This record gives sequence, C-alpha cells and structure tokens, in this order.
Amino acid sequence: MNAIISENKLTDNSVKKLKTANVGAVGRYLGDPSVWKAIDAKEADLIQSAGLNLFSLWECGRVKRGYFNRKNGRYDAEDASRYARESGQPAGTPIFFMVGHDPLPNEFAVIRRYFQAVKTSLSHYRVGVCGSRRVIECLAASGHAEYFYQITDCLPGEQSEHAHIYQHRYPDPLDGFPFYFSKIIKPGPLWIADSSQNTKLSEKSQTYVVQPGDTLFRISEKLGVDYRMIKRINRLPSNDVYPGQKIQLNKRKRTFPSPQRAPKYLIKLGSRGENVRFIQHALYLKADGYYGIKTEAAVKAYQQSHRLHPNGEVDRLTWQMLF
Repeated sequence: MNAIISENKLTDNSVKKLKTANVGAVGRYLGDPSVWKAIDAKEADLIQSAGLNLFSLWECGRVKRGYFNRKNGRYDAEDASRYARESGQPAGTPIFFMVGHDPLPNEFAVIRRYFQAVKTSLSHYRVGVCGSRRVIECLAASGHAEYFYQITDCLPGEQSEHAHIYQHRYPDPLDGFPFYFSKIIKPGPLWIADSSQNTKLSEKSQTYVVQPGDTLFRISEKLGVDYRMIKRINRLPSNDVYPGQKIQLNKRKRTFPSPQRAPKYLIKLGSRGENVRFIQHALYLKADGYYGIKTEAAVKAYQQSHRLHPNGEVDRLTWQMLF
C-alpha cells in the first residue's frame, strides 16, 4: 500500500488528489490541534470517510541530540496518548515517535532509556519508532518498540527486516505541499481498532471496581483515563488501591457555566473571585473562590503534567490549557 506523511492539515481537495495518486494511507502528526501541523478529530474523520487509512506520529525534539532522556520520554508518552485519544485514534494501535537524526554510537544508550520511559508511560497505545535503520535495529533488539517506520532522506541504510513502513521517495509536491512517500510493507501500523484492548468508557460508566492484581497505573491504561485524574477525582492520598474499592472515573458535571474568555490579569496566590472558582472546579478542588496554598499546589502539578512552567500562577497559556 502506498502511503504519505503530511506536515499540513488535509482538505477535501488534497484528500481527493491523494486518492487519485493511488495513496492508501496517510501519516499525520499528533499534538495541539491549534498548531498547523497537528491532526484533530474532524480531519481524521475527513480522511477516513474518504476511504484512506491513518497512522500517527509524535515529533518533539527529534533532531536535538540532547533531547532523548527518561524525563522527556515520560512527558512525550503522556502527551501523545492524550492527543491520540482526542483525535479518535483506536486503542491498541501504534504511535510512531520520531528520531530524526542518525545517532552516533554513544547515543544509543540514551535513546533506549527514552523509549523505555515511553513504553512504561504510554497509556492505551503501542510504541512505534520512526527513524533510521540503525535506530530501528537498536530498539527492535532491546524490545522498547514494536512498530517501525524507516525513513531514508538524509539517513541512508538498507531496508530493515523489522520495518512496517518504508520511506522510498524524497518529498514530492502535491496540492502545493511536500509529501513524504512511503510504502506499508507489514500489517499493524494503521488505525484499526483492537477490540481486545479498546476499552472505552460509556457515558453511563461512572465507577470502576478494583479487581485483584489491579494497580492505579494498570487501571489507567485499561480504561484510557490519566492516573493523575483518577487520583484527583477520588482524592487518593497515594497510588495505592485495593480489591473491591470503587473509584470514580468520570468528571463531575459543572455546577456553573464555563468561562467565556481568558482574564487579562495574572491569577496567583492571594487572588479571589469567580475566575478562581473556575480554576478550582477544573482541578477538582473546593470552589471557594480563594487562591490559597492548595490551589497553588494543584496548579503547579497541572502545569508540570502539561509541560508548562510550574510556577503555580495562572497566566493566559495555563488558562487556555485548563479551558
């Protein structure tokens, strides 16, 4: 099957041109949908409704040699799984994490540590890697990735026996944008639901009863709910759960309307008012309208988990992430 990677959002016109060019699958980037490069649920539906298949990629510090470490692996896994769910990617399908440079021999140890953290932290999805032949061979041997997309522009190398997707042509323009042409050579990388793993919460699913052998992280992975959200909703003091325990899964319904616009001022320790109540409600705190130490600590934790500057103050960026 012919495939392409697109760094631009696709339109009706570009999808029609891809079908005319005998393209059967499209690779798109996960991320904040407001960014020009990232896919959203609407675009995913457009692509699939036209009869094209999808696979997803995550790109953050792919060409920065110092980027690959355990901390960034954990952050990338958490962000990628969240954006994958928001875009409608079925559970059990792979996300391809980009390594956009051909590493030096002394770099493979840190890349393995990065992907070890990705594999440990990735919720609901399988780990794929998009990189050179040497990267693929390294991670296939270590077992830190299951799916492999071999790229060849500026990264020479014979086709790996592990490759599921193989880039065979340098970017060509189509519909005014460059596309990276590839071939799907093994089954598995496309967005096809795995019924054995795709455990989605129904609208009526409010609670989960902890089973023998369950851990908070296993429940999080099974149900596709961030473990930090489970802790916050249920006010759990630690990560410990016990068999028979009932835990709340869904967010509480708001008891007052969402804010209509972002404030023009910084909200921080000592602030009071309706906007403080909005923040407290979003973070599952008692909405008393006073920005105290507990609210500041909750904001810091939220900022850290969303890769914002954890200063405990709600600026415009933190506000936009919350709402």
